[in-house]
Amino acid sequence: MVDYLKNNKDLFKDIPESSESVQPTIESKVVAKEDDESRNDDLELSSIDISSYRDEDGLTASKLDAMYLFFQSRSVASRIFIGGVLLLICSLFIYALISLSGYFIFGLAEESEIARQLLTRNFSEHSLRARVAARDLIRYPVAVLPTSSDESKYDFYADITNPNQNYIARFDYYLSINGQKTRISHDFVLPGSNKVLMQLGLESESIPESVALKIENLNWQKINKHKVSSITEYKQNHLDGIEISEINLTTPNSTAFAGGTSKTINVLKFNVKNNTAFDYNSAGFAIKIFDAYGTVVRVERYFVESLPSGSIHAAALNIAGKIGNAKKTEITPDIDIFSDQ
Repeated sequence: MVDYLKNNKDLFKDIPESSESVQPTIESKVVAKEDDESRNDDLELSSIDISSYRDEDGLTASKLDAMYLFFQSRSVASRIFIGGVLLLICSLFIYALISLSGYFIFGLAEESEIARQLLTRNFSEHSLRARVAARDLIRYPVAVLPTSSDESKYDFYADITNPNQNYIARFDYYLSINGQKTRISHDFVLPGSNKVLMQLGLESESIPESVALKIENLNWQKINKHKVSSITEYKQNHLDGIEISEINLTTPNSTAFAGGTSKTINVLKFNVKNNTAFDYNSAGFAIKIFDAYGTVVRVERYFVESLPSGSIHAAALNIAGKIGNAKKTEITPDIDIFSDQ
């Protein structure tokens, strides 16, 4: 066989060697096969509906999209948050810098001036309190008046003034007569006003030698400026419209007999008209009767249970005992117009 091939080698001269012809052919076939497989894979992928994908744990394509958007938005939100914090820090730093600069420019000078004033004026704690605290009530001596109806009974009265324009005084008071304490009464004095405190018909064997007014439980009620902007105007609106007219005091020369005892009965009549816009559940009136010399000869109180706005009340008060030469009667409204403050 070998000899045959050697003798007929010309028969194979046109056939290419395997190393040069067979190898390229194999490579081309492999490349072609890979291209065919790639095309087949693309066809398979294009035919798959990814939106309907669901794995064994229930994870779907829509959930994957939502997770992707969440992580993407969280990254954006983190950047926004960090930027906001940095902006806030920069703003605070600028504000602190401006405040510190203002303090060094103006604050030090102001503090030095305040310290200088405190040292030069030498304000004491007492003087500072005196600027805001209420001043004490101004009290006048207690006057004693015989009732004339009974030799063993006397009327006592004392004028009192509240010098404070922003405070109403509320207190309890009694009289110390020859060392004996009388009944306790409760009363008030309006801001910047005068008042007559009185206790009537107290028994005493003789005209007391020693009488003193005692005030306890004094309470200063400060007027609320948010509710009452002008105290003067407030008092005018509530009290100036209380009109008292037709005052008539009858002092008869004859005596009336009651229970076998003769007594002189004087009659004081007057009208009260409420011209204000306010209704009063109760209204008091302080009465002073003067003689021809301007001396007080009698004091009395009168109360009206109800005094609505626009109403007229006809008052009549019986006063027992001889009054003397009465020439003038002074009637002053005594109403707590700050009771609802």
